[in-house]
Amino acid sequence: MEKLKARIDKQYGTRADFATALGVSPSRLSRMLSSGSWRADQIRKAVELLKIPAREIPEYFFAPSVAIKTTEEGNS
Repeated sequence: MEKLKARIDKQYGTRADFATALGVSPSRLSRMLSSGSWRADQIRKAVELLKIPAREIPEYFFAPSVAIKTTEEGNS
């Protein structure tokens, strides 16, 4: 989530401003960033707000081992 936090800070200045744009409270955003627990609709909206290219979504929202496992499963 460090890459996501850095992008939020760069594009929105504060996480509170991003939370408002995302439609969640700043405390909820903090929990989402700490736990990595995001709903699919929240990821879609964050991707749109932060202008994250589709191919980079796993880098921002999923642990490296999850992204690798998903890739490996796709090759089976």
